[in-house]
Amino acid sequence: MSYSILYKSMFVKTKRGLIPMAQIGDNNVWECDNHRRARNWTNLKLDGEKKFFTHNEILSCLECWNNSYRKKLEKDLVSTDEWKRSGRSFGFYEAISISGHHTTGTTFNQVKNLIMYGEKVAVSLEYAIQCLGLYFSYYEKKDGDEFGNRQTLYIKSENDFYKLIDGEFKNKKFWIGYNEYSADKFYDLQKAVSGLLSKRMGRKQKYGWGQPRDYIIECAKRGEEGLNWYVKSDGNTLSLTQNIREAHIFNKQKVGKLGVSDIIFDIFSDEINRLHFEYQFQQILDSLSL
Repeated sequence: MSYSILYKSMFVKTKRGLIPMAQIGDNNVWECDNHRRARNWTNLKLDGEKKFFTHNEILSCLECWNNSYRKKLEKDLVSTDEWKRSGRSFGFYEAISISGHHTTGTTFNQVKNLIMYGEKVAVSLEYAIQCLGLYFSYYEKKDGDEFGNRQTLYIKSENDFYKLIDGEFKNKKFWIGYNEYSADKFYDLQKAVSGLLSKRMGRKQKYGWGQPRDYIIECAKRGEEGLNWYVKSDGNTLSLTQNIREAHIFNKQKVGKLGVSDIIFDIFSDEINRLHFEYQFQQILDSLSL
């Protein structure tokens, strides 16, 4: 059985709305070296050729998808089909799965949560163009061609993007894509940053995959405004920064094989004690003022 696999999602924020983008591939298609299944970043077709959505419109499209699945289920249910009633048959009926799951264990909520996570780590249109290699992909059929040839047009600027959307591509079927390597790398960074910001007094966040593992290291948090300190590396010099985007992504090899605890509690022991003292002291002051 052929089915689609959803791996990641990372939307694009534009002045006209969100473009829901996801990394998706086919279970039967493998890369040339056969080490992993082929996949690419593309815009999700939630409503025909519609490209721009509001948050609520995306949710509405997903619910329509779920309702369609339930109608198929109602026609097919028999008394012994308990696994279908549980909702785990969504992937089976819709021929889709989440990375690491089989279709018969994929629920609607799993698919929905993966897709909607893309809004949490969304990037600006400017960043997508400049750093993620945003492009339009389409088929061009010339005289004598039976199927047409796939063409790729890389976007140069935001003005270029809207000019093409409103002009040459207004009535043309096309897909929007990211450069695979750039998007994968930035998604992992966004996820790591998002993980740190959502944790209370987080110490570290794994980044990427493989060995040795990379980390963003968070040292302290002060006050409700979320004033955080992170480890920054300039060559062989380590320092602290409040800008998470300046935080260095590194592994032990890149910092003289020092561990995370060595960096936090040995190199920055005085700074960390001071930061945490100020944090605790501010908490005491806040409690006294209530």
